[in-house]
Amino acid sequence: MTKTERNQGEAGSFRPMTERLADALRAGDKEAFAAESPAAACLFPLLNALGWRGFDRSLLESLPHFADNFDVVDLRNLLADLGYESREMAIQGAHLNSELLPCLVEHSDGSLFVLLEEVGDEVRLFDAQSLS
Repeated sequence: MTKTERNQGEAGSFRPMTERLADALRAGDKEAFAAESPAAACLFPLLNALGWRGFDRSLLESLPHFADNFDVVDLRNLLADLGYESREMAIQGAHLNSELLPCLVEHSDGSLFVLLEEVGDEVRLFDAQSLS
């Protein structure tokens, strides 16, 4: 199914993004979920790094309702609904405290990354733009 087909419901009507996200969760299709937006792509890498062992129902109930987008605010709100506190802070790349990992990083150009863990002198990350 193409993204255009996912965006349309019966008779070509537009389906809100959160409805498509919910459908992807119900189907267990993490790739379709991640393809909806960079913020959506960050959800499962963040949850895995945090050790979340919840249920998809909790995710479904935490999705915003009838929204046409899923952005960083929506992601942080969803994480808060699951019991994860977050706060916004400015950091300089070389000055990252490893106690903050895992964390979501929004670059000044708007790109999103999940910094997962320190491996030696490097940080392993997930790039929401390339989904890797």
